[in-house]
Amino acid sequence: MNMIRVACACLAFSAAFAIAQAPADLKAVREKVAKGQARLVDVREEGEWKEGHLNNATLTPLSRISKGLDAKAMAELKEKPVFVHCRAGIRAQKAAALLKAAGVDATPLKASYDELEAVFGKAK
Repeated sequence: MNMIRVACACLAFSAAFAIAQAPADLKAVREKVAKGQARLVDVREEGEWKEGHLNNATLTPLSRISKGLDAKAMAELKEKPVFVHCRAGIRAQKAAALLKAAGVDATPLKASYDELEAVFGKAK
């Protein structure tokens, strides 16, 4: 019986991971963010952010999300769809899962930072 539960949990996790990893239309995401219809959230740490970040992105590190965001920050994230990104995608997956559990419409972007920079451009 326990093996069945473990197998079901593994299948559910795999399905969720596969859905979250579906390729996003990055140009459509860029347009939504530029029009203010969605938010682009960088979940890297502040030091990485200072080395460079994407146009129209805001910083909310995974470490901060993991500890729990205050009511004001959470309310802002709930206002519109959120696309989260990091350097390679793993932190974005974790952040999106935490945000979804808190009621935020969050989607992790699978693309690498370099791929995202090519589409969104580097902030100046």
